[in-house]
Amino acid sequence: ASPPAPSGQVAAFGFSLQLSDDGRPLRFPAVPLAVGAAGASVVLGAQMVAVDDDLREALDRDGPGVLVVKVLPGTASAAAGLRAGDVVVRAEGTAVATPGALQRLVLRAADARELTLRVERRGRGKDVVVRW
Repeated sequence: ASPPAPSGQVAAFGFSLQLSDDGRPLRFPAVPLAVGAAGASVVLGAQMVAVDDDLREALDRDGPGVLVVKVLPGTASAAAGLRAGDVVVRAEGTAVATPGALQRLVLRAADARELTLRVERRGRGKDVVVRW
């Protein structure tokens, strides 16, 4: 069950369970759905994981962020051009370090019907505007 959302709003979370090369389970929390105060629903359709020390080293990058593991076809994220391998570093100008932090920002933006994400793609910064 999902934890209660702030202010009586509804938020749903999902995850897929995959195994790494050495057989350890990896959790990739999804950021699939948020419902704003006015009832606007948001389906981002992207599975993401926090950039921890191991990922930071593997990606050869500094600082926190959220790695996009998978973008589902036909979703707002796909339409906006978000890609697997992107690292989300900011949402609406606010730094994000975990999928949960990003989910909270999505929830706040649900009624605005769009969210600007600052991503790093191949070492370069890029703004991606997700609209629903």
